[in-house]
Amino acid sequence: MIITIANHKGGVGKTTSVLTMAHLMHLAGVSVNVVDLDAPSTERLAGAAASFRRAKFIGIPAYTLQNLPKGVKGHVLIDGPPDMADPGLKKALKASQLVLIPTTLSFDDLEVSKAFYQGIEAKRKLLLFTQVHHFQQRQLDKKRLALRAEGFNLSDTVIPRLELFPKASELKTTVAGITTKQGRKATEPYAQLVKELFS
Repeated sequence: MIITIANHKGGVGKTTSVLTMAHLMHLAGVSVNVVDLDAPSTERLAGAAASFRRAKFIGIPAYTLQNLPKGVKGHVLIDGPPDMADPGLKKALKASQLVLIPTTLSFDDLEVSKAFYQGIEAKRKLLLFTQVHHFQQRQLDKKRLALRAEGFNLSDTVIPRLELFPKASELKTTVAGITTKQGRKATEPYAQLVKELFS
């Protein structure tokens, strides 16, 4: 399966989602590849390339769209750039069976995410709530009901806001690579997301 994780909005959990799902699949022995569309390429002169670097560090095959081999084996998770006009993103959206659009509950993030959702052609697309505080549950429930009433498809999974996510990034891994009780707890929502998307 090819899944593109994309949004115009930065800071909503695109890279964290790509890497954590890929790491969980890799640890489970599932063949998975990461494609980083935010990496420097002939079409993109600058970019963070965080997915590319960290996936390689973890031991997951990682590519840019430019060097992705034809007939790559296994699942492909694509970390989209924050630019809807990017030619690589257009190719990725066309090739994907699913587009996952992470968003926080903030008004600005959600409005941008809704516009992105409505502005793309995709076989299947889902909004994924990320960075949700435990005290936002009532707000989340209301938003989810309203979005479904407006015709948006939502992931059943919700990713909480946890301090361990940035810490994992500093350690050049994901929460799936942190074997403490706290790491296992932080991994659970992404394990649920992988099950939801690949079952």
